[in-house]
Amino acid sequence: MTDLDLATLVALWTYDQFPYLLGGHVTRMDPDGAVETREFGKGHWFIPIKLLPAPAGEALLEQLKTLKAKRDTEMRAIDVEWRRELEKLCPFVRERCDGHLRV
Repeated sequence: MTDLDLATLVALWTYDQFPYLLGGHVTRMDPDGAVETREFGKGHWFIPIKLLPAPAGEALLEQLKTLKAKRDTEMRAIDVEWRRELEKLCPFVRERCDGHLRV
């Protein structure tokens, strides 16, 4: 692929946190298919599981960002409920501002 072809691609690769994908605009690709991206910069190489044309990749990344934000909001609400249950069971436990528990 030429540099011009690469500039029109968005790569997606696996990640260990929801939504389990990250991505970015391809700037370089090595012979084995690993990519560097504009967003993560030079020297940060990733093995893509999907290459998409930039418009489709950008749209998908935006949808993933929205999905993550919705999940994060719901997870915070669920966490509050479970902390209330914990405090009912163990009223001597108080939460510190950093989210860790202390006795």
